[in-house]
Amino acid sequence: MQPAWTFALVVGVVSAASLDEPHFHRGKLAPYQLGKPNLLISSADEQRLRQGESVMQAVASADGSRRMVAVQDIDVPVHVVMGRITDLERYDKMVQGVDSCVNYMSNEDGGVHTYKSEYKIHAGGLKFTYYMTHRSAAP
Repeated sequence: MQPAWTFALVVGVVSAASLDEPHFHRGKLAPYQLGKPNLLISSADEQRLRQGESVMQAVASADGSRRMVAVQDIDVPVHVVMGRITDLERYDKMVQGVDSCVNYMSNEDGGVHTYKSEYKIHAGGLKFTYYMTHRSAAP
C-alpha cells in the first residue's frame, strides 16, 4: 500500500457572507492550485513523519500572504484520505469550531470535483457563516 500525503489548509474567515449575493472581492487569499505544494521537508521533519506525527509549515504565496500547510504520512490508499478530506458535511464532527458544513452544490468535470459549501463556525464568543468553493482532483 502506498502512503498518502495529506495536506490540510487553514482557511480564513469572512463575515457578512451570503449565498445569494457575491462578496465585493474574490476572496482574501489567492486560490490554491491543485497539486503538491512546494515544501522543504527537513531530516527532523522526516523523523517526525516516520513516527506518525504531522508537520506544519507556513508557506508563502506569490502574493506575499502566508498559509499553514500540514503534512502527515498515512499508510492508507489515497481514495480513503481524499474521502475523509472531502467529507465536508462531517467537518462538525472532525474539526473543532465547525458547527455545520452543508454542501449546496457538488459536481465533477474532467476529473476535478467541485463543492460549494456553507460553513457555520465559532471562535471564542464569535459565530460566523461563510461560503467556500472547494476543488479537488480525483485520485
